[in-house]
Amino acid sequence: STGNVGIGTTSPSYKLDVSGSGNFTDGLTVTGSITATNQSFFEKGIFLNSNFRIDWGGSNNYIAGTQGGVGAGNIRIQTGGSERIRVIGTGEVGIGTTSPSYKLDVSGSARFTDGIEVTGSTIHNGDLTVDGIITAKEFHTEFVSASIIYQSGSTKFGDTSDDVHQFT
Repeated sequence: STGNVGIGTTSPSYKLDVSGSGNFTDGLTVTGSITATNQSFFEKGIFLNSNFRIDWGGSNNYIAGTQGGVGAGNIRIQTGGSERIRVIGTGEVGIGTTSPSYKLDVSGSARFTDGIEVTGSTIHNGDLTVDGIITAKEFHTEFVSASIIYQSGSTKFGDTSDDVHQFT
């Protein structure tokens, strides 16, 4: 009398009310929203057996993933028609690059507002500008082809502000 259809239930509350799991072999289209009313939904998740893509706001914004074949295990996030982030199957994360070679591979500028800690060696290609104080517990240098101008005002580094030390 209500017009509701139940599968696995004798008292359906919705137009289609399924109690149990389901299988759709030719796709499922939802034109409204999907609402999870049970926390176990989030614990169990949505299981996808192959490639997936979740679009919002048109085809320019999506999250997509691949399984098997070329690009296996990739997850891609695209906004505004451009891929922004990619996580590849080996765990490398790329921001601004589709082929990250490091655990975090950023193509473009980055900003850290609360510091950054590096354990191990660093390689810097290009100019280095520091606004602030550099504190070194030990300082070892090896110059291959470099020029350093250090202004301190003394024959000791950091003593006063009117000396210039040059290494070329």
